[in-house]
Amino acid sequence: MSTTPTIQPASRKSETQRLKAERGLFYFPKYSTSGVSPAPFLPMSRKEMIQLGWDRCDIIIVTGEAYTAGNIGGKHPDRAVTVYTQRCEEAYKKPVIIGGSEASLRRIAHYDYWSDKVKRSVLFDSKADMLMFGNAERPLLEMASRFAAGETIEQMQDIRGTAVIRKEPLFGYC
Repeated sequence: MSTTPTIQPASRKSETQRLKAERGLFYFPKYSTSGVSPAPFLPMSRKEMIQLGWDRCDIIIVTGEAYTAGNIGGKHPDRAVTVYTQRCEEAYKKPVIIGGSEASLRRIAHYDYWSDKVKRSVLFDSKADMLMFGNAERPLLEMASRFAAGETIEQMQDIRGTAVIRKEPLFGYC
């Protein structure tokens, strides 16, 4: 009795290397916050971390939003997301994810009133690894738990509510 071999379609990458669009539109993983309570404020310095009893930060949030010392706004540079992202990359050598209103509004081509031109996505100029747009609570939780599980930023390019720079679309998205 002879068996006919099964012909598999050729794949550019192995199954483990390829990202897939395999979740439903309204799927979000469930997260447990038992035993965790929010901090009364977000620390902006090592001194404030010590006041909260923190020895380290798992995630550092840098924003050009109006969360400034003494409730005084307007002290951030023009294009704050780009400036702060570049400083973070110099200091930490870790993946940098941008967000907030500036990044959300500039995730695609946009009008830049400082230069009076249409500029490309802030992802290109900031050189960030990922952009989270909107409120981003769910993408941030998913990213944090996937980092904790040992995934790299390259494996997280399928998180809903994010934007990344890619040379080709994710498998199954086109």
